Amino acid sequence: MERELLTVGHGAAHRDQIGDLLAGAAVALVVDVRRYPASRTNPDVRREAMERWLPERGIGYRWEPRLGGRRHVRAGEPE
Repeated sequence: MERELLTVGHGAAHRDQIGDLLAGAAVALVVDVRRYPASRTNPDVRREAMERWLPERGIGYRWEPRLGGRRHVRAGEPE
């Protein structure tokens, strides 16, 4: 079976726009690689929110912080 790997950014899109985009691309699972899965301006893309609304659209959600990068952390500060 051939699988595709897609990447997507959320920008200012709300859950309906993101859900339509993902469903239109036949995405079955979103693997969130953000180290800090949140947004100051878009509550729909917080990890806790996506864990709820993506399955409602028939799309799985899994957070995998090990796969993502990290923001710069100053020496002596906890990660």
